[in-house]
Amino acid sequence: MVYVSHEKREWIAGNVAKDIAEWLESLGIKQVALEELSFAQDYDTSRLFNRVTHNFCKRFLFNRIVVALRKRGITVFTVSARFTSLIGYFKYSEAYGLSAHQAAALVIARRALGFAERMLRELLRRLSPKEGWKPFRLWGKLFGLYKAARKWAIREDKIFRVWGPTEWLSFMVSGTG
Repeated sequence: MVYVSHEKREWIAGNVAKDIAEWLESLGIKQVALEELSFAQDYDTSRLFNRVTHNFCKRFLFNRIVVALRKRGITVFTVSARFTSLIGYFKYSEAYGLSAHQAAALVIARRALGFAERMLRELLRRLSPKEGWKPFRLWGKLFGLYKAARKWAIREDKIFRVWGPTEWLSFMVSGTG
């Protein structure tokens, strides 16, 4: 879809959406949860990457998929993408033995069902929030700590790829990161 004309891109997006809808319908699926993604424009990348991301019509493809699913009677729930990967990683990946991506999909499904993602008691105790903090604000605080700790680890050439959520958490709150 990157190197084709606008009309061809629309045709491809329509066919992809139709194929996805037919596949889900053949499986007997009646409800689907989709994540509303938004990518920040980052101008310090290469020309090729900028061209690829500029021509990627995510909103158009997303709308085509939603319309194709609704035409076939499949209920579509759209969910905000805020902190889904982080919540999944720290809350569900270790508990259920899931990868970060599978855990994020679990968070998306739970949001579509109407569940709120509360902070774990251990995380609440370690982050020591003020009284009355909203859950998304706490997840934002954890995101900031995690991002700073990863940046410090990369800068110090200490990449901890095998660390799980509990190791990262203890590293972040110990004051080292």
